[in-house]
Amino acid sequence: MATTSHLAGLLAGLVFLGPAVLCAQVPELRQPATPLLSNAGMTVTPVFRSNSPIAVVDLNGDRRDDIVRLNYYSELSVELQTAPDDPFTHLRWTNIFSNPNESWKYSVSICAADVDRNGVNDFLIAAYDFSNNGGLELFLGDADGTSWTADRPYVEDGGLFAQGCIFADLDNDGHLDIFACHDIADPLKYMNDGSGGFSLAGPGVFPTAFPSPSDNEGNYAVIGTDYDNDGDVDYYLSKCRQGDGNPTTSKRRINRLFVNDGNGNYTDLPGAAGLADPDQTWCADFADIDNDGDLDCFVLNHPLSAGNLSGPSGPSSLYINDGNGNFSDSTAAAGLTATGNYLANQALFRDFNNDGFVDLLVTDMDLNNVGYGYYQNDGDGTFTAYGPAQGIFKLSGGAPLNRIHSFAVGDLNHDGHLDVYAGRGRSINTVSFNEVDILCLNQGNSNGFLTITLAGGPTCNPNGIGARIEAHGPWGSGGGPGVQVREVRGGESYGIMNSLNTHFGLGAATGVDQLMVRWPNGTIDTIDDVPGDRFVTVFEGTNAVAMDFADWIGDFFPGGGPDADPDADPDGDGTGNAAEQLLGTHPAVPDSATFIEASIVHDAGQDYLRLAVDRVPTQDVVPGIEFSGNASTWQAEPAMEVLEDTPLRYVVRLPVDLATETVGMARLTASVLP
Repeated sequence: MATTSHLAGLLAGLVFLGPAVLCAQVPELRQPATPLLSNAGMTVTPVFRSNSPIAVVDLNGDRRDDIVRLNYYSELSVELQTAPDDPFTHLRWTNIFSNPNESWKYSVSICAADVDRNGVNDFLIAAYDFSNNGGLELFLGDADGTSWTADRPYVEDGGLFAQGCIFADLDNDGHLDIFACHDIADPLKYMNDGSGGFSLAGPGVFPTAFPSPSDNEGNYAVIGTDYDNDGDVDYYLSKCRQGDGNPTTSKRRINRLFVNDGNGNYTDLPGAAGLADPDQTWCADFADIDNDGDLDCFVLNHPLSAGNLSGPSGPSSLYINDGNGNFSDSTAAAGLTATGNYLANQALFRDFNNDGFVDLLVTDMDLNNVGYGYYQNDGDGTFTAYGPAQGIFKLSGGAPLNRIHSFAVGDLNHDGHLDVYAGRGRSINTVSFNEVDILCLNQGNSNGFLTITLAGGPTCNPNGIGARIEAHGPWGSGGGPGVQVREVRGGESYGIMNSLNTHFGLGAATGVDQLMVRWPNGTIDTIDDVPGDRFVTVFEGTNAVAMDFADWIGDFFPGGGPDADPDADPDGDGTGNAAEQLLGTHPAVPDSATFIEASIVHDAGQDYLRLAVDRVPTQDVVPGIEFSGNASTWQAEPAMEVLEDTPLRYVVRLPVDLATETVGMARLTASVLP
């Protein structure tokens, strides 16, 4: 049986040529006509209603973004993405609190990462109520990626009000720790023992407390970023404190920048960088808005009058990096003064139209009746504003979505365009009365993309959190040489988690001239001429990208698997059998010039899966196979035999046990070597 595929383009770096690309076209993100998410098991109606914490992240290791959400503060739902535009798998629901006597009601933040190194991402939820009860709930993923177990060995009952929390390697030991912002005391740090067990750090680990008489209150959000391009992760802490009316001297409301010396020692230097913003900040984001290789900063503030409980306070601000880690206010010059109209909740830079420049999405509480603001990057250091009236976000029938309270971003139908899961809450951190969450899928355009998943080695965290990724190509001024910069983060903005798969829009470019990954442990991988419109994995220290061909070739399941064809009859004898049904029927984007040959062969009483692929001699590409005993954990198959390895042909086989169905899936990969 021959399965037609897009493999030749993948291997050779070739691309499909189409109509001229309108790089700067405005995106449309629309609610699907057929619901893709289940509300089964939810008891509090109407469903689904989130407040601020939302996560969009690959949970089960299949490189596809999933959703973690909380209905009415605490009813937990995990939704796993399946095939593009198919319904998600609704795995479980539970109440997030393991002790039924706890009265926490106010879930405030979420983050996710593989903290115990089992190949499945875990997630952390912070909760609080105003009876001074609060803490952290860690959910550890089982190795099969189908369930998560609550584990709380370090929770701080009696007052941990974690407005924001992130996973980050705070002491540079290769293990992901927890930084928990605390609204009513100094932030807390929990250190990972290497296997996903945490303990509260002592005062000498990443000290953030001011000496008495400061109460160290007002910690709302934290973001890890290498703002000064020196190869280590620094941390920017957003400060806001109600009732504090002194915007110039109060340490409870002046943002803090902790500069890393590379050895896990931090110095608090916001003023020296120009980032000591005092204006009641809820969150900040760092991104390179002008593709000049350094990270700029947007600080989301609550502009309030002097008579307000939290005021006085100034508007949100965009700070431009001069290349040396010094920032200056460029809000007006960039056309972002309208962001000062928001009592906003979230702010995030992402390239929503794949033109190669990051855009800005800001969402609002329901207090000012603004709704949301999408600011499209014009590519020249300025932005064009679009609000609800312009219909960037639409309901399934085409009507504009009038309001977004919180959101998280990822590729939720695996098409290379960024989507949004949007909550419709209200006020500071409250669910809506009756407006339910909405999944908004990007309708896409002809601009290219490259999506990268990082896989860290033994001395790095598995997700590559803290890594800096550079994509060099024609994204500079006037289409000249430029560089897009992304960072991998284990949580950001005001208590949300966004995809760990790093997304680059390529505009009209057909690939990336050079891809550079600077890992948090100092390893640097450099790969030239990476083709676009691909989902790829970079394994630390290989200087290569592994291309996931599953979406173009197909997955291979034993008899009757989810992708198996029950009527498969490649030998033409009129009946199908388990061996023939092993051949999946999930190809996409066919390329008639190339064939992947997949077959079951019998030799000396053993069944084998045989895969053959044409090679392109103009590029040094090493194909391979990943194999699995289940649908979530991929590994290289040690029993694979290479039958043919020539400049034009690559043929492999590996033994399968069809009788007991020990084979879960197989997929082809390839490493493009420098």
